[in-house]
Formats: sequence, structure tokens, C-alpha cells
Amino acid sequence: MKVGYNVTVHDINCNAMKKFSDMGVPTKETPFEVAEACDVVITMLPSSSHVFYVFTGPKGLLQGGNLLRPWLLIDSSTIDPQTSRKLSVTVSKCNLKGKKDNLVIPLMLDAPVSGGVLAAEAGTLTFMVGGSEEAFLAAKPLFLSMGTLYIVGKQEMVQ
Repeated sequence: MKVGYNVTVHDINCNAMKKFSDMGVPTKETPFEVAEACDVVITMLPSSSHVFYVFTGPKGLLQGGNLLRPWLLIDSSTIDPQTSRKLSVTVSKCNLKGKKDNLVIPLMLDAPVSGGVLAAEAGTLTFMVGGSEEAFLAAKPLFLSMGTLYIVGKQEMVQ
């Protein structure tokens, strides 16, 4: 938000939702409502089961079937690789509702984060990113607005 991105928020914690609402940030009641309102969705959740539920649960991001509005999905949770792979396969079977450049299917990145709440507030998180180069290049400005990048497999830092 501090660097000019429009943000929409969903959280099961009512106090967190109220904090954002009080700042004028739009809030949504379900992950699906976020997916319907946003072009890019970033999740940051405590466990694999939470991530899987937010994506595939009854009011999850993918509730609308195989047509999605978001062209980019980024999971920044620290979860097991099997869940990340499974979600990536599931997302790759979806199509975009609208057009975004030459994309037909949404892009997805696994981008666990290190740094916690204080680093998030300061914009100094560290992201360890895995996924296609196309998805990474599309997301790079978002990551750099929130911190630094550690590119998995390339052993380099980007600041």
C-alpha cells in the first residue's frame, strides 16, 4: 500500500479486517470474493492445510471452477513442497476469465517469506521464489516493493 498498490484484504481474524477497513482498505468476507475482485492474489498462511483450504475450500479462491480472474497467484506461506506442487497443478488446469497479455492460464509462484510482521511493515521481507521465469518476472516488482528476493535455483540475491 505504501508504494501505491491497491490492496483488498481477507482474514479470518475480525480484528485484522477492522484494522484494514479503518484505514480505508477494501475487505472481503471470503477468499473467493478476493479472487473475484483482484488481478493478483498473494496468500500468506500458517500451514499447508490452511493454504489448501483457502485455494480449494467451499469459499476458496478456486470456488468459481476453472475460470479465474486473477492472472497471478503467489503463495508466500512456508509449507510443504507437495502442497505447493499440487496447487500449482490445480491452478494450471484453470483458464483466465479475461485477457492479460498473451496468458491463457493463470501464473503461480511458490514464494515463502522470511521476516515476520515487523519486516512486513518495514518492507524488508525476504522472498525465496520458485516457479516459471514468466511468473517471476511478472511478480518481481511486487516482491521488490515488499523486500528482497532469493531466487531458488539461481543462488542470487536481488534488492
